[in-house]
Amino acid sequence: MLSIFKKKETAVPKASVHVSDDEITAIADAVMIPLEEVKDDAFAQKMMGDGVAFELKEDVVLSPCNGTLSAVFPTGHAYGLTMKNGVELLVHVGINTVSSKGDGFKVLVEQDQKVQAGDPLVKLDMKKLKANYDMTTMLIITDPNEKEIRFIDYGEVEKGQKISR
Repeated sequence: MLSIFKKKETAVPKASVHVSDDEITAIADAVMIPLEEVKDDAFAQKMMGDGVAFELKEDVVLSPCNGTLSAVFPTGHAYGLTMKNGVELLVHVGINTVSSKGDGFKVLVEQDQKVQAGDPLVKLDMKKLKANYDMTTMLIITDPNEKEIRFIDYGEVEKGQKISR
């Protein structure tokens, strides 16, 4: 018997991560580096807040936490997240990538959507984007909500790995 319904394809698998609501995880398989090393003064000088940066090894960026997407930029280059404990985070994919006007970004989420750590946020055309942009991706704590957040040592991280203490 033929089915007239197409099987739903999952384009991007989730990282199987189960973390508490106050934990922050790696957004991809990457090398985690100090924010001060980012080649953008606004991030390196922590004008938007403290955080870390990632040199991505893959083309999908995942949610770093359990929470709500408080902002999804139409260009796909940035995502605001509010954790259940009130901490606000910004995932900013690449440097000056707003100039791409969304070309090379496939947004996989919507504003106000609830997400879990490891849920895919965006799929990237890395070949296209790397030809024009530095794809270092920042994870910024824009509002710590009076919480002390410290990150693990820098270096190789795996998607879904806990990176906050």
